[in-house]
Amino acid sequence: MPKLEKKTISKEEVLKSAPQLFKPIGTETIRSGGRVEIENENLKISLRYEDIKFSVDNLPKNEEEMIQTNLHLSDRHILRFLNFKPDDFYELRYFLLENKNDCNQIELEEYDTRQTRIFVLKDGCDFDGSSAHSLEDYIRLNAEPKTVAALLIAFHEIGHKKDPNISMWDAFANRESEEDIERGNKKMLDRERYAWAYSLSKLKPFLPGMNADLEEVNAFIHEHCLGTYSDFIKNNNQ
Repeated sequence: MPKLEKKTISKEEVLKSAPQLFKPIGTETIRSGGRVEIENENLKISLRYEDIKFSVDNLPKNEEEMIQTNLHLSDRHILRFLNFKPDDFYELRYFLLENKNDCNQIELEEYDTRQTRIFVLKDGCDFDGSSAHSLEDYIRLNAEPKTVAALLIAFHEIGHKKDPNISMWDAFANRESEEDIERGNKKMLDRERYAWAYSLSKLKPFLPGMNADLEEVNAFIHEHCLGTYSDFIKNNNQ
């Protein structure tokens, strides 16, 4: 069995124990053209959202309707990825996080060299359920990137896309024998740990400006996010 996290805390426990991670990190100002700014005395986030563009106007509302259309393949992938609810999402087209007191900044394009499309749930605040598509360059975020937790999750999903050890063929891996399952579980945890390490490495210089406690951030990552995967593996090996 792969090395598992020692402790797991529930969603309710992490909300209670580290509320600062889930509060807006600054004042939000909505500008024209889909631009949003989130700012406090230490840092500033600049975003730009757009409606998701498709090749046709009348979109199918389910799988049955989609079979009867000539919809472009990429549109089909996106609709499935968003559970046929594209109107519930924006596409994130620009992101810049910058410290006011030094030259540290993150511009999304600097790290997202594969031009991954990122879809953000409108008014979303759920820090569970975000996803990076296993085959296509799509990311779905269930929380808008304006809290510490949401930013950690956003860069975690980008980390999955940056992981050099992920292959498209992993989605079709055999998981029939105990050895296959053991190998798959280890690979799953390795991927999750890589993505969280990536996220933390990018955001760590900005955490003081967000009034975020590093110990609480580590507890959120290890005891809730990775702990959930560890529990999944333990429960399926009983």
